Amino acid sequence: AAREIMDSVGIVPYLQFGEVQWWYFPDALRTGRTTGMTFYDQYTKDSFQAAYGRPMGAILSDFADPASFPDEVQFLPTLIGQFTDAVIAFVKAVYPSARFEVLYPTDVNNTPLNELINYPAAHWTPAKLDNLKTESFTFTISRHLDNARITVDYGGTRGFARSQRSFLVSIGDPTTPWHTEIEFALAENLESIVL
Repeated sequence: AAREIMDSVGIVPYLQFGEVQWWYFPDALRTGRTTGMTFYDQYTKDSFQAAYGRPMGAILSDFADPASFPDEVQFLPTLIGQFTDAVIAFVKAVYPSARFEVLYPTDVNNTPLNELINYPAAHWTPAKLDNLKTESFTFTISRHLDNARITVDYGGTRGFARSQRSFLVSIGDPTTPWHTEIEFALAENLESIVL
């Protein structure tokens, strides 16, 4: 019934994968204990064990050296990509015209480890996604305009055309440079700017 209603009024489903990545910081920020990153749910541990014949290494920080965990860095983004691919396939089976975007926060993925594990490059391509939306609220709050510009441009570095990129800006207090970030995005002529 929902499909018929949507079709009758011309609504095309548009789904966003909103921050579906591995959580960005070690649990120590919440608990005060050094417990590591959030990669250790049973499914992930079992899948890694099956793929590599050993347990995953203990990655304690988002600042860990990716070279120390080559198998983990190769494996973890594949789970994200497989998940988003599965959702896309399932929805497109019912709504072939459905559109999909990923919301990617460049600020919390601004470590070599997080950038590698949280961007499944083989899966998040311009051919598979209609849009790559970037955001970086902490860069806005910290008034770091160089990094904000990198956030606006990020989709281009991943091969997305301007018509497939958008920017989510954090409207903060009057002293934060969100107006300037909007100007950066307008100058790039992105598909959309979301406040």
